[in-house]
Amino acid sequence: MSDRNQLILRELRSNGRLSVDELAQKCKCSAVTVRRALQELQNQGLIVRTPGGAIPIDHIGVEVAFPERLTINAEQKRRIAQKAAQLIEDNSVILMDNGSSVYLMADYMSKKNNLTIITFFLPLVNKLAIRDDWKIIIPGGQLRQERSDLVGPLTEEFVKKIYADKLFFGADGLDITSGISTVDQESAKLTQILVNCASQRILLADSSKLTRRATFASVGWDKVDKWIVDDGIDKESIDKIRNQNVKLEIV
Repeated sequence: MSDRNQLILRELRSNGRLSVDELAQKCKCSAVTVRRALQELQNQGLIVRTPGGAIPIDHIGVEVAFPERLTINAEQKRRIAQKAAQLIEDNSVILMDNGSSVYLMADYMSKKNNLTIITFFLPLVNKLAIRDDWKIIIPGGQLRQERSDLVGPLTEEFVKKIYADKLFFGADGLDITSGISTVDQESAKLTQILVNCASQRILLADSSKLTRRATFASVGWDKVDKWIVDDGIDKESIDKIRNQNVKLEIV
């Protein structure tokens, strides 16, 4: 890693979030140079680009826009999504949340027949609305523009009344001991409801999530039946997760 990239990473870890202009001043270089460095750091899984700046990957206390979430560890997320889609059975009912890996599942589901899909994530609805034999159910609720999803009491009450064969859900952060965390309280509360609405709860999250915690605790490992994760996960973490009675699918 170059000296400039190391400096940028130190500044981000010290401050939590900085704009391109602020980083350019601190590093005494141009905004173009900073943007190039931020892209390199994001490709290494060390930071997350945000509108006009960046945050370090181990400081997830703020919202990251959905298009930017898709670019983080993109190849790993594709492998995770493809494996998850293989677990869907014809004629089944599935719940899909607003995770980026969950969103990518739609690219690998075309051979599945007669599905009932429940989701509150609007970009996912657009991808799923391609098959006449798929029934798409969208709970009501309040639209969150930054996440393009529906949340709130209406969504929660609706979800409490349904039951699915499988739930596919993501996480903003993970901890070996405590489990899953998210950057906002509404998402945490909704996940706590979702995990009680399905026969099998399947977590889709790349291994980098183990390096950080988000602000709000969501659910523990006792609410996860299977975790699909990339092969970047270390042996010690594998053993500890399996000791939590979670089945691991490593891709």
